Amino acid sequence: MKIGDCAAAVEVKAGGAQVYVRVTEQAEAAAQADWRHHRWAGKMVVLGFAGLVVTAVVLAWHFLADRGRASSSQKKAGDFLQMEDRKLEGEFPGATAVAGSFLTARDWRGMLPWVSDAGRVESGMAWHYERHDFKPAAGPVRVLDFKKVEVEGRELLRVQAEATGGRPVWLLLVQEGGVWKVDWEVFANAPGERWAAFLREPAGSVLELPLLVARKPAADAYIIRAGASPVTHEALVLWAADRESLAGAVLAKEAADWKLLPGIGYDDAVKVIARVRMEQLAAEPPLVRLEGIVQSGWMRSGRGK
Repeated sequence: MKIGDCAAAVEVKAGGAQVYVRVTEQAEAAAQADWRHHRWAGKMVVLGFAGLVVTAVVLAWHFLADRGRASSSQKKAGDFLQMEDRKLEGEFPGATAVAGSFLTARDWRGMLPWVSDAGRVESGMAWHYERHDFKPAAGPVRVLDFKKVEVEGRELLRVQAEATGGRPVWLLLVQEGGVWKVDWEVFANAPGERWAAFLREPAGSVLELPLLVARKPAADAYIIRAGASPVTHEALVLWAADRESLAGAVLAKEAADWKLLPGIGYDDAVKVIARVRMEQLAAEPPLVRLEGIVQSGWMRSGRGK
């Protein structure tokens, strides 16, 4: 058989002519720039991720370091507070327990065993807490600071304490029967509020309270209105705090109470605990009767000075 007689096993078809595309220098430069852009963009993504990881590690390290320092500071602060507790108890036995029991009482009546002169101030506490919510504190109580002070010849103790979840408060502690008690009137700033309310009460109302007394430059008519004579009586002005909520009174020039008002003047007030009765609310200022000065000074000692 001749080669030419054989049929082709595979029919081969000729492909179309290849199209020639001319590449300019500008197109080549653009293609290379695009390639470089994508290449660096990919690298930047990788570097950015790596940077985030490094930043996270650094921040975590600083957080743990700060937390460690904070824990150390808190421990030192706790040690200091415990030291203050021990120091207070060592110098003034019983003061720490009194402060803690007073601040963590469940209601105002629970304060009474730790309050100085409780029998007298109980009615004032009832009046006060009828108008103000009682907010019990949670224990334990920490002593932050304390200072021994002397007021009117008596040794007192100022204690700054803080109950859990509360704010620091100052307590004034006084000795009563050989133990420390809290001066509730100072703690609640009770005299100022009670006095202002008293000056709105009807004639006949009676109140015993720490007050400031000074001489009052009054017209004769004011003394006469009080049922006295300018010849035999002098006028006084009384207030509880900041020379506000003023009241007037008259006192006989021969009265023994003048001995409890040493150094009194028109500008020089004297601290006293006085018992007063509302006489004329309509007077200006309201006119009260000075039924008696219990003692000179505000620190109750159970006796006049």
